Amino acid sequence: MKSLNISLVFTVLLLMVSVANAQNQRQMGPQNAGPMGQLTPEMIDSLDLTDDQSAKFEEIRNQHITKMTELRGEFRSGNMTPNAFRDQREALQETHQKAVRELLNDKQYATLAGIRQKQRRTAMNRQDNRGPRDGRMQNNRQNRDDNQRPMRQNN
Repeated sequence: MKSLNISLVFTVLLLMVSVANAQNQRQMGPQNAGPMGQLTPEMIDSLDLTDDQSAKFEEIRNQHITKMTELRGEFRSGNMTPNAFRDQREALQETHQKAVRELLNDKQYATLAGIRQKQRRTAMNRQDNRGPRDGRMQNNRQNRDDNQRPMRQNN
């Protein structure tokens, strides 16, 4: 009886660790690429920002994060329609992009655009590898149709 309880506890712990690890990996994204929209320190270093630009960049970024967090809170509390949320989110993103564009020189902005394009490609590849959102295989309907027996005809 004791060995059964120990085995059960061990199995439950192993399952919990596996689930936690899978969730952590999904949130972090692939190595050397921060979550979508976030820049890692290595990415920021590749922009060759001056000290003044770095400080201003962090200020712009922190303001944007604060405003987006507040906006998401409003939406989640039910005080905003999905369309209003989308419109306000897009307006915040445009304002943020404009502030970043004004801060960086042409070379820095081109580097940032390349980083973001790489992040989008990585996210698209990750999404493609997950399969359809409904959990079925894409060819499932075709496979099911091929495997069905012909219907009997009543004579």
